[in-house]
Amino acid sequence: GGGGGGGGGVRTVEHLLAALCGAGVSSCTVALDAQELPILDGSSAPWLKLIRAAGLAPTASAPEALAPRAPVWAAHGDAWVVAMPAAAPRLTYTIDFGAFAPIGRQSFSFCVHGPPPTGRSVGAAHTDSRAGVGPAGALLARRSTAAIDRFEAELAPARTFATTQGVHAARAAGLALGGSLENALVCDERRWLNAEGLRFPDEPARHKTLDLLGDLALLGELPLAHVVAHKASHRLHVALARALAAGTEGAARAEHYV
Repeated sequence: GGGGGGGGGVRTVEHLLAALCGAGVSSCTVALDAQELPILDGSSAPWLKLIRAAGLAPTASAPEALAPRAPVWAAHGDAWVVAMPAAAPRLTYTIDFGAFAPIGRQSFSFCVHGPPPTGRSVGAAHTDSRAGVGPAGALLARRSTAAIDRFEAELAPARTFATTQGVHAARAAGLALGGSLENALVCDERRWLNAEGLRFPDEPARHKTLDLLGDLALLGELPLAHVVAHKASHRLHVALARALAAGTEGAARAEHYV
């Protein structure tokens, strides 16, 4: 998915943020020389590969997870995203592309942390005994190796996608000029145009879940909530994150939408 932002902001950050969050990284520095991060293959997999190669070091402290006391939501038309209090973070996404049969209606659900370690409370910092410890200056992580492995296998490889209609509209607006079949899945009403096909039958729904993960990573740590999204967008994801950060209960306020 494409990132928003203007002015002095950095665009298309969600795939890197999703990789960092999926790996449990809570402390790192990102240096770049442009206002947009490389799209790579359109997924978080290349970022995660580099993160794991750099080494993950346990850390005793990390951002505290927000724990909403009541449902919080953001909506626009028939699109919405809601965070409901839960014992552990879970993301569930439904998309519906009607006329574009290759996508159609899909759903995917993912628990980022996996089951909590025996004897530890949900949300407590923990690392798997197999977690590698990198050299001085390595990234600091608080996710189990098993949870990172699952993220790497089930969510990180899901690539961004578009319809031919969406591609034509974006290019007419001067956007997505670097997009190609090498870094995005593209379909028309009948078939996928990528020769290699899909990595998962429900890859589009998985990628939207990945985008949601990356946008919620702006909070520092995922909220203790089951976040359910339906036909949502980066704008709605970020509005929900802003509402959660503000301690809002119920509907996001106008100032949360950007």
